[in-house]
Amino acid sequence: MAHHYVSPADKLARAILKAATQGLSEQPLTLPLIESWFTQQTPDAIRAAVGHCIREGWLTARDGGWVLTSVGATIGKRSRGGKA
Repeated sequence: MAHHYVSPADKLARAILKAATQGLSEQPLTLPLIESWFTQQTPDAIRAAVGHCIREGWLTARDGGWVLTSVGATIGKRSRGGKA
């Protein structure tokens, strides 16, 4: 069964979680870091996706950036999508 994304921000948010679980989950995520992963996305799209992650409880603020919550890490590890 295919996953139906709620919005483009949801799709990008899940791609961000997936990228963050691939060896970087201990490092706080910052906008410049995420932008370096998703160079085809606009800064507004990335900010919307990060905001979505925070509202859903997938990311939390810490040390000048965001870190994965346990739920965010689980979603990132289960995600099949590649970089958006």
